[in-house]
Amino acid sequence: MEEPNRVIPVSPKSGGADQAAQSEAVKKVLEKMDNASFSLYHVKIIIISGMGFFTDSYDLFCISLLTRMIGRIYFQDSPFHIGGTVNPGKLPVNLDAALSSVALCGTLAGQLAFGALGDVFGRKSVYGLTLAIMIFCAIAQSMSFGSTPNSVIGTLCFWRFCLGFGVGGDYPLSATIMSEYSSRLSRGAFIGSVFAMQGVGILTAAAVCAIVTAGYDNKFKSADFPKSVHGCTSWTVMKAGNSSHPAAIPCPYYLQDAYYQDIINSCPTECDHVWRTVLCLGAIPAAATLYFREKMPETPRYTLHKEKNAAQMVADMGTIAQEAGVSEVQAKSTASVTQSQKQLMSKDDMPFGVFLSRFGIILTGCAMCWFLLDVAFYSQNLFQKDVFLQIGWLPPANKMNAMGETANVAKAQSLIALGSTIPGYYATVFTVDTLGRKAIQLMGFIFMTAFMGALAGGYFYLLNPNNHHNQGLSKDQPGKTNGWIAM
Repeated sequence: MEEPNRVIPVSPKSGGADQAAQSEAVKKVLEKMDNASFSLYHVKIIIISGMGFFTDSYDLFCISLLTRMIGRIYFQDSPFHIGGTVNPGKLPVNLDAALSSVALCGTLAGQLAFGALGDVFGRKSVYGLTLAIMIFCAIAQSMSFGSTPNSVIGTLCFWRFCLGFGVGGDYPLSATIMSEYSSRLSRGAFIGSVFAMQGVGILTAAAVCAIVTAGYDNKFKSADFPKSVHGCTSWTVMKAGNSSHPAAIPCPYYLQDAYYQDIINSCPTECDHVWRTVLCLGAIPAAATLYFREKMPETPRYTLHKEKNAAQMVADMGTIAQEAGVSEVQAKSTASVTQSQKQLMSKDDMPFGVFLSRFGIILTGCAMCWFLLDVAFYSQNLFQKDVFLQIGWLPPANKMNAMGETANVAKAQSLIALGSTIPGYYATVFTVDTLGRKAIQLMGFIFMTAFMGALAGGYFYLLNPNNHHNQGLSKDQPGKTNGWIAM
């Protein structure tokens, strides 16, 4: 059962006329908020809340553009030690997976922690705390240090987890802030606009990575990755033996040393600055969001229903009335909450246990849909750079230097974002309040199922159409990687 409304004593200083006027003011504000037409103030809220999602996606997905370069920097084998290698360094599989996904572990913890704290201490203060964490950790991760490759990656993973913790807090709070400011007429479009900033963040991460890489490469020219030891048939042999001289002539040391230096020059020291710069730049949008969010009042619905402060709610709405399209209402100077106001504020209050009993199935369904979507969404965005190389859409790693490989991965990622992710987001923004939430969600899952099933089931055939048995890939058969990528 719902908790009965408690009677809050009325201050004797507040007259009945003032109480009635304020109660009417609260009703008027809520009605106009629910029925407000699109305004410049809504644009402002969308941008501020959306910048949270923008920063989240930048911080989460920029790492996928940099793992190949980090592997080249810290895990390049020395041909002197292992008898010669012609492959660029790369992260071990376990470190690659950890570095790409550890932030998501922090995100889960942050969502649970800050989502609850936002109901206790308010959206504004807790949102500011999450942004402060994101700013600090974005800078800290760029200064990851250590004396060995494993310690550098371990330090980076630690700060990525902490960054994810802040990102996890931002996710529910950004969406909640937008929901509590939006009207009933266009709530779907408003919240969709906030989520659409994820796609913009992915695109921006790719653009920033390409720009930073191009800038460093223009300043510090990288050598091509060497194909072989110049002047020798292999790493150790300069000339094979024959009948006159059965012993092979070894490759001279100076040629071996030049070959090793070419490997080093294909990934110069400045590459270490590239990935650190890209990660550090994630602090800028978070700082801008924090500044503008602090200029806004607490969300009116939180002030009314959680803080039980009708006077403050009306006063806050009075300061933004013209932008939001709400008639300006001045709060009466009263320190108490009347019984009629209490009933109004309690109308939307519901104990969590009662909520679960009424809407538990809907909540579970919504959460499971989001879970299933994210399995595909995050795995695709974090690991698709490996798919690009695996199917031959990008050149093999040993045909590119570290700067070139990173730039190509960033360009490929930006094409995916421009061609599919961003259009999908904004198609929903413009249709969600007409087609409805359920119809769009069904279409999304149906198309994802169809395309992923086709890509997995016809993997070999799609990449080699002449492969009638759909088994294995052959370099002798024509590849159709562009069509595969389009799907």
